[in-house]
Order: sequence, then structure tokens, then C-alpha cells
Amino acid sequence: MGAWDERMDGNDSALDVEAEIDEYIKSGKTPREAFEQIKIDITNPKCYMNSNWHILGLAFYQLKKLKSIDDDVLKMAAIALVGELETINEWTEPKKREYELLKFKKKLEKYIEKI
Repeated sequence: MGAWDERMDGNDSALDVEAEIDEYIKSGKTPREAFEQIKIDITNPKCYMNSNWHILGLAFYQLKKLKSIDDDVLKMAAIALVGELETINEWTEPKKREYELLKFKKKLEKYIEKI
């Protein structure tokens, strides 16, 4: 796993999520069905996609591609954001990562009011 920059899609985990979504769509699932399957996959402890980065990747791509976010994904993303902010000093450029996380949090906040 690696990160090459601080953006929400600037790491291997987010790209893994995007690749899995694309595979599900290629297999005949609708985009919504693909996102639902990824949500199921991520919540499976045996699945390799179960880190905060994967959860944030799912939330990021769901907003980007569907222009909406599932309530369960929103809740998982809120928890993942807290976890990422708690470990922010592990980053080479913690201020840049914090900026990206807080910017993403702001996008999510308008959906949090709905749940």
C-alpha cells in the first residue's frame, strides 16, 4: 500500500476501490449495485479492502460518480476521517493531508445532516 500525495484518491487503496467498482460494472452490475457490493466487501473482515483509506476511497468515488452517498458509507467515512485525523502526524506532509481530509469532511457534512 502506498500514498504518493495527500489527495483522497492519491493512494493505492482508493485506486483499489475504483478498480473493483469498474470490475463490478464490467461484470454487468449497475453503478449503484457495484457500490453496494463494495460496501459489503469493505465490511467483511476477511476482505483486503478494510482500511480507513479504502472506506474513504469508497465515499470519495461514490460522491464523485453517483453524486450522492449511502447513509452506511457516510457513517463509515465519518469514523474513518476521525481515525485518519488522529494519525495525521504519520504523514510526511501532515498539514497537506489534514487540509485534504478537512476539505472532504466539509463535503460530507451536508449529507450528515440528512441522517
